[in-house]
Amino acid sequence: MVKMKPNKKDPRVVKVAMWLTKRRSIIFAPIFAAVLLAARPASSFLTEGIQIVVGILSLWAGTRLRMIASSYHRSSHGKEPITAGPYAYVRHPIYLANFLIGLGFFIIAGWWPVTVVYSAVFLVLHILLILSEETSLSKLYGAEYQIYRRTVPAIIPWKRPTGPSYGTPNEFKLKQGQERLKIVGYAAGMMALVIFKYVKAQVHPPREFFPSFSWMIFLFIALAAIVFRPKEKMQWHFLRVVQAAIVIISVLAILMQVPGVWPADNSVQRPMVLSHNLHGGE
Repeated sequence: MVKMKPNKKDPRVVKVAMWLTKRRSIIFAPIFAAVLLAARPASSFLTEGIQIVVGILSLWAGTRLRMIASSYHRSSHGKEPITAGPYAYVRHPIYLANFLIGLGFFIIAGWWPVTVVYSAVFLVLHILLILSEETSLSKLYGAEYQIYRRTVPAIIPWKRPTGPSYGTPNEFKLKQGQERLKIVGYAAGMMALVIFKYVKAQVHPPREFFPSFSWMIFLFIALAAIVFRPKEKMQWHFLRVVQAAIVIISVLAILMQVPGVWPADNSVQRPMVLSHNLHGGE
């Protein structure tokens, strides 16, 4: 990732994009809250099985693409943009990989409205992130990157690669990013989500616990955590974790008050739970 610094001559939208880029890890924290509250069992074993299989395939494709793209460290001389491997098909393969990983979790969660919202939010935010990153890359590589930008799609691979190929995979880069360790986290998250779906179907949070105006308080807390960014010398990892946790908890508290996010009764069909009314209550 190129370190991006705003320039007075940059358009305002680029400056906004750079501001979002620096806080992207905190901004995406609510996605974890959304995927948890979206989790609900399907109406049949078949539908549940299809959701899990498709979700796993999306997770696998995203993880595999991320590992390959992350292994490309730099071009042969370090003076050209990386255009080899997955970078020959899309300019931002890691963003595409992240989308597929997130999509896999939402598909497993099983509530399609929030999957659509996730896709739309991801697209809008990443358009800004790409605008920010490519502004810096254009300054770094000049005309070479401009040619690459015109010939290779941003995220969706829709045409064959053309042009020179710069860059080789580097095992050190893959280890440095701890990509293999992340696979364990993805697998654990998937299993936990499947289990949580059925636990959630049996638990009903007391909505009366929240005052009617509490969503404004939680929204303020979440926005404050996103806006706050410690100085370079204060950027400890645990502080970022605390920020993300505050945002996640605040968004969870807000979403729990939205009708339909967490069903208020047992109207959700549960394929793994037998109803006592199956034989007329006998």
